[in-house]
Amino acid sequence: MTDFFALLHLPRRPRVDLESLKANHLELSSQTHPDRMAGASPLERQQAADACTRLNEAYKTLKESKSRLHHLISLECGRKPGDSQELPESLMSMFARMGPLLRQADALVKAKASSNSALERALTTTKALPCLQQIAQARSQLQHQREQLEATLTQLDQVWTTGETAVAPQGDLIARAEALYHHFGFLERWSTQLQEREFELTL
Repeated sequence: MTDFFALLHLPRRPRVDLESLKANHLELSSQTHPDRMAGASPLERQQAADACTRLNEAYKTLKESKSRLHHLISLECGRKPGDSQELPESLMSMFARMGPLLRQADALVKAKASSNSALERALTTTKALPCLQQIAQARSQLQHQREQLEATLTQLDQVWTTGETAVAPQGDLIARAEALYHHFGFLERWSTQLQEREFELTL
């Protein structure tokens, strides 16, 4: 497995400085730019293209917290994060709200799709307004949850980089990173589901 942190000249940790990530990516990518490959052999051009692809993949992976944690855990443990269906306690109330809201949105989407006239579609759109308001509120709450999660990730990063293994052994730090990875996953999944329903209801 390619170490994307090393590839982009960044320390291996839960957080990265996004400005440094962007600057390093641009600098390294410029070295394999097609303008520099004008007189190169086909093999050299292919190698440069492959290097550029790896750099872009590394940048995309490290830019987002969830994919960065996945990569970090994979490097540290030699395995991907385990599957988890256990819902964090802090998301229990959100989970109880999400199910009914998504089912309500799905019913409205189905009704809109089966409308046979412009009038029926307009009436369904009007009926969907309260649901759309609830979706907007839920997305706002998910964004707030994500901001809180990012703050927790920063706390983990501070312990990780100071090496306080006497307080938090490395195994505990990995477990915390893996829990955050799954937490980000729930938020991402719900955000995507809400965005899809919102789009379908506003077509």
